[in-house]
Amino acid sequence: MNEMIGKDAKKLELDKVLKRVRTLCNNGVSKELIDGLQPLSDPDLLQERYRENTEAGTLLRLAQPVPTLRFYDIRDHLKRTKSGGVLDVVELSDVKDFLILNEEVVAAGEIYGEYECLGEWVSHLQSFLSLKDRLVLTVDNDGRILDKASKKLHALRRSQITIAGRIKSKMESLVQSDTGKKLLQDQLVTIRNNRFVVPLKAEHRGKIPGIIHDQSATGSTLYIEPNFAVELNNELKQNELDEQEEIRRILRDLSREISASAKMMGSNVHILAELDFIFARARLSKEMDATAPALNLNGYVNLKQARHPLIQGHVVPNDIVLTQDARCVIITGPNTGGKTITLKTLGLLVLMAEMGLDLPCDPGSEVALFDTVFADIGDEQSIEQSLSTYSAHMTNIIRIIAQVTERSLVLLDELGAGTDPTEGAALASSLLEHFNGKGARIMATTHYGELKSFAYKHEGVINASVEFNTKTLRPTYKLLMGTPGLSNALMVAKQLGLKQEIISKAEEYISTEELEISRMIHDLEEKRKQAEEMAAQTEILTYEVERLREQLKDQEKTYEEKHRVTMEKAYAEAEEVMVQAKRDAEELIKELKIGMNQNSRDAQLNVANQTRNKLKDSRSAWTDKKDSYKATRTAETAKLKLGDTVRVLSLGQKGNVLALPNNKGEVLVQIGIMKTSVSLKNLQKIKSEEARPEKTSHARMRSEKSKFISPEVDLRGCTSDEAYEVLEKYLDDAILAGLPKVRIIHGKGTGALQRFTTEYLKNHRSIQKSQMADQNEGGSGVTIAYLHSK
Repeated sequence: MNEMIGKDAKKLELDKVLKRVRTLCNNGVSKELIDGLQPLSDPDLLQERYRENTEAGTLLRLAQPVPTLRFYDIRDHLKRTKSGGVLDVVELSDVKDFLILNEEVVAAGEIYGEYECLGEWVSHLQSFLSLKDRLVLTVDNDGRILDKASKKLHALRRSQITIAGRIKSKMESLVQSDTGKKLLQDQLVTIRNNRFVVPLKAEHRGKIPGIIHDQSATGSTLYIEPNFAVELNNELKQNELDEQEEIRRILRDLSREISASAKMMGSNVHILAELDFIFARARLSKEMDATAPALNLNGYVNLKQARHPLIQGHVVPNDIVLTQDARCVIITGPNTGGKTITLKTLGLLVLMAEMGLDLPCDPGSEVALFDTVFADIGDEQSIEQSLSTYSAHMTNIIRIIAQVTERSLVLLDELGAGTDPTEGAALASSLLEHFNGKGARIMATTHYGELKSFAYKHEGVINASVEFNTKTLRPTYKLLMGTPGLSNALMVAKQLGLKQEIISKAEEYISTEELEISRMIHDLEEKRKQAEEMAAQTEILTYEVERLREQLKDQEKTYEEKHRVTMEKAYAEAEEVMVQAKRDAEELIKELKIGMNQNSRDAQLNVANQTRNKLKDSRSAWTDKKDSYKATRTAETAKLKLGDTVRVLSLGQKGNVLALPNNKGEVLVQIGIMKTSVSLKNLQKIKSEEARPEKTSHARMRSEKSKFISPEVDLRGCTSDEAYEVLEKYLDDAILAGLPKVRIIHGKGTGALQRFTTEYLKNHRSIQKSQMADQNEGGSGVTIAYLHSK
C-alpha cells in the first residue's frame, strides 16, 4: 500500500479508497503507480486526470471492444537482457504475452483515438509486430520451444522421432520373441537415464548382452540396454544434445533482439499501466456513482449531496459548504448523529479530488485544493506513551498549530473534550479563534453549548447541526448548515415517559436565557422543516408544470401537422366533390334541355322534379356521413365510466374521468396533476389498447446484458482476494445474462488459482457443476462452470 500517505490521510481512510482502486487494476505495474500516488495541487494536471476518467467511463459504458490490460511485469526481464543476460523459455513467454497485448491495444487505436486523452496515451505506443510474430512462432503457451522456431530444430526433432521409432521397433521385436517372453519380467519397452531399456529378470543376467542402467527396489528386475540398441541410443542422445544447443542459440538470438528494443518496451509497459490505472479510476467512479468536481485555489468547497464512499448500504447524502463567509463550521448535535462522518466525508473527498479520483456527489460540486489537510479525529490515547485521550488530542493539535497556513483544511472532532467542560469550552473557543485568524478552512464538532454563541461573535464562523427526529428519537444523519443543534435531552426524556414534575424541576436549573435560546432554535427548526416541505412541493409542481408545458408544445406541433394533413385531405375531397358536382350539373342541364324541347308541360315538370330529387340525394349522402361520425363519437362518450381514459380534443391531452357528466354536460377529468371540467363534446374515449402502458420485463434487461457479457473470464495474474472480487461480479453478470456455462481461465502455474476457483465454485449457490476443460480447450488451466438455469 502507499507508505507515503500521511497520518492525517490515514485517519480519513484514504488508504482504504486507494486499496479499492488497486483491486480494480489488472496488473502489478499499475498497482505500483497507486502505491506511489501523491496528492496534486496543480488544477491543470488534475483536470486532465478527470478528463481521462470521463473518457474511460464513456468507453466502458458503451462496452466498446478494447483489450483487458492484464500482463506480467516484464521490466526485470528487459533489464536482464540489457546487461547481456539470456532469457529462459518462461520469460520469453511473458514477453510474448505482453507484446500480443501491446499489438491489440495498438490495433484498437482507432477506438481510443475517439477520445482526446486516451488517444494521446495510445499514440505513444511503439509497435513490435515482427518481434511478436517471431515469439509466437517460437514459444507456446506452456513455455515450450516450438518445432518451427528454426529449420534446424525442426529437422533435429523429426530425426529424434525416426531414431526412437527404430529403437522401439527393434526392442519390440525382442520383447515379443520367445526369448523375450522367457527372459523378461514384463513385455514392455521403458526408459532409464534417457535411454530405451527392457526389464530383464535378475536370474537371467548375461543372457541378453547389453548395458545395465538400473534395477528394481527388490533387485528382481534389471533394466538393460541390449547391445544392438546402444549405437542407436547414442545417436538419439547426440541428437538431443544438438537440440538443446539449438534451443540455447534461439534463446540468445531472441534475447539480443529484445535487448535492442528494451527501452521502448519499458516505455510501453508504463503506458499500458497508466491506461489500466485510468480504467481502474473509471470503474471506481461507476461503483460510487461519482462525478468530476470543479477545482479552485481560493478555499471554496461546495459538495452537493456528498456521500462517504466507504459506507455500505443506504447513505444519507449531505450538502457540505465552506466559503469566505463560512470559513469555519461548528457542528453540534447528538452522539451517533453523523458529525464525525461529516468531517471524514469532507476530508476524504478533498484528498480524493487531489488524487484525481471522481467524487461520490452530485454534478456541479466544487472543491478547493489545499496544501495540507489536518485531522484530529478519534481516540488516540496511548498506554505505552502514558497519554490520556485529552493529552493525545493536545499533542496532535500542537502539531497542527505549528504547520497550519491559510491554504490548510483543519478537521477537529470533539474539540476540547476529555477535560473539565468549562476549561474545555474555553480552550476550544481559543483554538477556533487561532485557526480562523490564520485564514484556514475549519470544520469542528463539539458538545459544548458555549460554542454555539461563538459563531455569532466571530466573522466567517457559522453553526451547523445534525438533525434529530424528536418523534422517533433517532438521528436522521442530515446536516443542517446555519442551524445550531439542540441537546434534546429533556425532550427525549419526556418522550420516554419521565415524569413531568422532574422535567420541570430540571428546567428550573437551566437559566432563562438558555431556555429561551433553546426554544428559539426549536421554533427556527420547525419553520425550516415547513419551508423545506413547501419548497419540495413547489419543486414538484414546477417540474410537473414544466413537463406539461413541454408536452403541450410537442402536442401542438403534432396537432399542427395533423391539421395540415387533414386540410390537405379535405381540399382534395372538396376538389373531388366539385368535379363530381360539375359532372352531375352538366348531366342535369343536358337532361333539362332535352326535356324542355318536349311540347308537353307535364313532361317538363316531370324532368324538373327528377333533377331536384337527384340534388337532394347528393346533399343527403354528405349529411348522413357527417351525422354518422358525430353519432359514433357521442355514443362512445355517452358510455363513459369512472376511471375511463379520454382524450381532450382541444388540448390533445390524455386524462382520466373523475366524475360523470353533470346537468351541463361537463365531465371532471384529471390531466397529470391538473383537474378540469370538460364538455362531453370535447372528449373522445380512448380504447383500452391505446391507454395501456408499455410493459417492461426482467427478460429485456437480461437480453440487453447478454449482448455485452463475455463467455469467459481471465483470472491469471490475480491474487486470491482479487480473483474473488473479479469472479463474484462476473458470475453475477453471467447469471443475469442467462449464460448456460462459462470458461474460467486460471492457468496452471503453482495451482493456487485453480484450487481457489474449484473451492469457490463448489460453494456457489448458482453453480450446477464444474469440471476441467478438455485438452484442446485449455486443459487443467481452464475450468468450465455450468450455471443453474433461471
